[in-house]
Amino acid sequence: MVRSLTVFVGLAISLVVARKASADPIGPDAFISPTLINFESAPDGRLDRRYSGLGVTFSELFGGGFADVGTGSGVTGVATNFPVFVGCPAAGCPDANARFSSLHTRVGFYVSTNPADDLTILAYRGNLLVGSEFFPTGGGGHEGSFAGVEFASGFDRIVLDTTSVENGALDIDDFRFEGSPAPIPEPATLILFATGLVGACLRPISGTKTREFL
Repeated sequence: MVRSLTVFVGLAISLVVARKASADPIGPDAFISPTLINFESAPDGRLDRRYSGLGVTFSELFGGGFADVGTGSGVTGVATNFPVFVGCPAAGCPDANARFSSLHTRVGFYVSTNPADDLTILAYRGNLLVGSEFFPTGGGGHEGSFAGVEFASGFDRIVLDTTSVENGALDIDDFRFEGSPAPIPEPATLILFATGLVGACLRPISGTKTREFL
């Protein structure tokens, strides 16, 4: 009985203190039915709310460039429109952002950076950082690579943070996102559930006799 109580109490506590789920890098094949933005209609200048109707708003990303970013929407060598993040080496420069109108679990895109710049994707749920992933995009055969992440706890904003060794610039194409996180019980609900488990363990089983041990 005591052992069973310990197991149930441990389960209850683990549920109450459960934190965010795992974060993993993913490839393009991990997406099932994503919203895809190929930026063919990207304007010259800031993107901002250009794609807000699709559920995402960009900041510090500028359209109007034409080049092959990687193995994105077209055959290698075919010019495609893409957005550019114009960075700078000075401290305090803004990073590129993508804000989503609802929570998602997966996001990815093809990316090229300057030879001295790598990429880190940081994901936020509100003001809470749910995780980050590093991608070695700065040269060495990584140009035009795919940067994709999955955060099971869900996010509504990502930050594209380049290591500003050179000037922090990057090019992206075929931006995609999808997935709804599983509902997370409110803390009060988890506490009530834990209390119920503890109560069930302490309640005597009908028809059994209680032994006293000296």
